[in-house]
Amino acid sequence: MEAASQPVRGSLACPHCGQVERVQHVPAVYRNGLGMYQGSSSAIGVAGGHVAYGYAAHGGVTISGIASALSPAPSPRKAGWLLGASLFFVPPFVLMVWIALNMTRHGSPAAVTAAQKGGYAFGTWLIPVFFLLPVVLFLGAFIRRVRRNSLVLRGQHAALAVWNQGWYCDRCGGAFFPAGTPAPVPTGQLLHLGAFRHAVWSAGGYAHVS
Repeated sequence: MEAASQPVRGSLACPHCGQVERVQHVPAVYRNGLGMYQGSSSAIGVAGGHVAYGYAAHGGVTISGIASALSPAPSPRKAGWLLGASLFFVPPFVLMVWIALNMTRHGSPAAVTAAQKGGYAFGTWLIPVFFLLPVVLFLGAFIRRVRRNSLVLRGQHAALAVWNQGWYCDRCGGAFFPAGTPAPVPTGQLLHLGAFRHAVWSAGGYAHVS
């Protein structure tokens, strides 16, 4: 950052360089850093004496480094596939439990002593436990991700209220909250983008969320 110069009057002057010419509202900087792209591809080939033609379209959203650093909230993470992965292991788990119950009920013909019978029962239930582990792990990850997304969603209103008070100085590469900002944030000082985002995310209660 450049050395601080004599500030000019006005609450929107950068607290570091004292200028207003290159100060922009944070939401505007964020929106300007978002973009969309679209593309397509095609191919022609011959197979089995027939001409085949293929076409594919693709698109997405791009985000600049500054816009990413000024994001008012972390992006939601997909959770549905975790639930699907957990349910995938339920049928084999149920099947293994049914088999283990039948084997335990009939017992092993070779097991005579109590230790042998106990070892047989223990080994019988190892496979059901093996299939139970991914069910529990994927289901636990699904619940944690849903809670994480819900936490961010609940706190976005408060975070956006603070985020909308922020200003970005393109000359100094930092953001600040003007003096008198009606929010419990550091005012009148230039913050690096990580500190600014932490202040916004803290207002939403999800500063610890990655």
